[in-house]
Amino acid sequence: MTRSRVCPDTEPTGLSPASDALLEIAIISDTGVPLLNTLICPPDTFKAWLAAQAVHGITPVMIRGKQTLAG
Repeated sequence: MTRSRVCPDTEPTGLSPASDALLEIAIISDTGVPLLNTLICPPDTFKAWLAAQAVHGITPVMIRGKQTLAG
């Protein structure tokens, strides 16, 4: 049996698990092939995440209309 590895990647609105939310989930194979790359809409009306946006580039416009984690 051949084993392979995957690398999960997440992009949040900030660093606090209590007050921030996920914006993107990605899974990359060990060869660098994206297996999953999904934008997620935060569950509530969310304030802007300008500091995080400067790092990952995900804007409120990009996640508008996307599914929440709850469905």
